[in-house]
Amino acid sequence: MIFDMAVLHYTLSDDVPAYIVDEWHEAREFIPRGTNVLKYIGYHYLVRAFGMVEPGRSLDAQPTHCPGYNRAGVLAICFCGSTPDETPWYPTDFQYKSGAGLLVQHNIPKDRIFGHGQLYDTSCPGRLDIPRIIRMMESAQAPYVLPIKEDEMPRFEIVRSYDQVNEKTGEVTTWRVYGCGRVNHNHRLDILAEAPGGAYTCYAYRVPIGKAPANQAETIKVGGWDNEDNRGASFYLHQVFGECGEFRMTIHSPVPLAIEVGV
Repeated sequence: MIFDMAVLHYTLSDDVPAYIVDEWHEAREFIPRGTNVLKYIGYHYLVRAFGMVEPGRSLDAQPTHCPGYNRAGVLAICFCGSTPDETPWYPTDFQYKSGAGLLVQHNIPKDRIFGHGQLYDTSCPGRLDIPRIIRMMESAQAPYVLPIKEDEMPRFEIVRSYDQVNEKTGEVTTWRVYGCGRVNHNHRLDILAEAPGGAYTCYAYRVPIGKAPANQAETIKVGGWDNEDNRGASFYLHQVFGECGEFRMTIHSPVPLAIEVGV
């Protein structure tokens, strides 16, 4: 995405993570846009107090931040800071350096950098010194940008269940299907069988993303003998599927599971 201008903002809050701003903007009924995990947040970047930069809305999505300037090609950068009328806020040196680095990284012309209040009747961006950021652009280094939090998966959700009848014995097994979003071979699965007694056989299915071979299923064991204090299993996905890149994953289990994904 090529940007021809940038608009700088502040959060009217303490130092908060981007997902909190995303929740605020969802509550204000912003239209979700883009492909990043955070789709409601109106800004492309959030600059934290110590200079870390969190991605917000994806760069190819139009921002929601300033009437008349909510279009593709306008870079929206927000700094964590509170209102001067309530809590004194002065941007940190870290924030200035990261802000300047973002502007250089995206080749924003110095005469096309504005504070929100220069374009719309508002006190935003508070005490942020725009001329100072522009002066710092000549010596700016690339900011430390936190990775997009695609890897932070919630617990698996039970999406459906079904009964499987053994034709020989008539025994009925009720399978619960746990679904997950995109994962990769570096993720770790922590699984807890929420049922006592013995080990349980589960099946992990790899659902390819894009052009890929047919689904791959592998058997995994959860729990152990007498399964009271040893109900869990923990392994990296490459231990199950090998070096298989990114994929979607589903687990079928006969007992309720609590599953979390880590890195």
